[in-house]
Amino acid sequence: MIVEDNAVVAMHLKMLLEQNGYLVIGKCTRGEDAILMAESNSPDLIFMDIMLEGEVNGIDATHKIRKFSNAPIIFMSALTDENSLRQMNQFSNIKLTNKPFKELELLSMTKQILGM
Repeated sequence: MIVEDNAVVAMHLKMLLEQNGYLVIGKCTRGEDAILMAESNSPDLIFMDIMLEGEVNGIDATHKIRKFSNAPIIFMSALTDENSLRQMNQFSNIKLTNKPFKELELLSMTKQILGM
């Protein structure tokens, strides 16, 4: 599942994953939609941007998703300030990659998380 408000980044990530044999169950641009999508689809992995459209950012969406799912999350963010890192590190079962992401690094994380 991809939660990313930049359409170009989301499409690039979706194509990269699908070209490498992964099924993307959905994409959304808002934290509110991410919560609903995660609850109804039970994804194996969530790619989560921090800054999103709408009222709910990626960290807040993750707090709500963690109430019903422990799906691994790869945070993708250009935010690397200490406060953002501290907020991300409070969750279990997460990884972080900076944007713009490196394709091989992201695929390696994905493979490691999903055991493929």
